[in-house]
Amino acid sequence: RQLHFSDCRPWETQFQERNTLMAHNRKIFIEPLTDWPIFKGDRVEVLVGKDKGKQGIVKYVFQERNWVIVEGLNCKMERMGKSDEYPGAFYQEERPLKVTTDVQLVDPSDLKATEFEWRYLETGERVRVSTRTGRLIPIPIASQETYDYKSKMQYA
Repeated sequence: RQLHFSDCRPWETQFQERNTLMAHNRKIFIEPLTDWPIFKGDRVEVLVGKDKGKQGIVKYVFQERNWVIVEGLNCKMERMGKSDEYPGAFYQEERPLKVTTDVQLVDPSDLKATEFEWRYLETGERVRVSTRTGRLIPIPIASQETYDYKSKMQYA
């Protein structure tokens, strides 16, 4: 059975509703990334849309769809609970951005968007290096957190 991945995780109710046996989801062709370039907690710059040129922190990463959600950017206003007696309430929902085309990492030395490449240090550690300035782009600590907000060091 083909599953339809979106911004809902497989253990959430919305995911189960979208993937019932009778649901007819069109097939989405996604080329998986071999080296995932952006992690939760990275500072990125948006390259498309009304927030083009703005920088933000990656809040969620969806590797199944090559998406990231950037905190406070690429938002859509939604109205909830509108009826004849009540005008409804508005809320802001962040929409996903494609990792391959819509966002780019920010160089920590000059805070500008940059291309990067993976390299190895003398110690054998794999790091991201800005191609423009040659500076290291560190992988944030937030990327190591699990869904129960624990880091590797907190497990016994």
